[in-house]
Amino acid sequence: SPTFSPTLRPTLRPTLRPSFTPTLKPSLAPSRQPLPQTLTIRGTNELEGSIEPDAAGSVDGRQTWGSVWSVGNSHPLWNVTRVPVLNFVNVYASLSEGIFETNYIRICFDMPENFSNGKISIRMIADDWATVYINGNSLKRFSGYDSYASDNFNGLRPGANNILMQIRANGGLVGFTYYIDIGVDAARAPRLCAAEYGDTCTCGSQS
Repeated sequence: SPTFSPTLRPTLRPTLRPSFTPTLKPSLAPSRQPLPQTLTIRGTNELEGSIEPDAAGSVDGRQTWGSVWSVGNSHPLWNVTRVPVLNFVNVYASLSEGIFETNYIRICFDMPENFSNGKISIRMIADDWATVYINGNSLKRFSGYDSYASDNFNGLRPGANNILMQIRANGGLVGFTYYIDIGVDAARAPRLCAAEYGDTCTCGSQS
């Protein structure tokens, strides 16, 4: 009988499709939309005998700057309901120093970029009086218990800002305290700076 040789079929290798790496869309960080923001400045909630960390004082007509002190609340005008802070402040370490002198307290703060709708309110006890300046512009002279408010305040600027308070006591005790709110619409809140003892405020904007 005839001999048959088996027919071998060719081995077929599978066709490999090229692999595809999916294209990833970059993740988008949420935009920082302007929101109502408030900075509150209190003079002071520090314990009596402590240095106020956010204010500088001058006793020589702003030639030099030094510490501002928390000097207690043993004063006839003390009223925590009207000005909700713990203690009075002074450029000396007691309520009885600085009589018949005109002295200064300065506060530095940092405003964000691209803010809008500036607002300010001030509640103050000043015995005998205090004149408040914002960035060199006179705002108001306060006497006794007094207040000020503006919902359309254009005296603020991006970056370093300052509040200057010229204070005077004409007898008795030095009585001076303040509660200040600064409001804006911005991506971040204004920031209170540590006390600065140079000629000007230098804390800058970091929006």
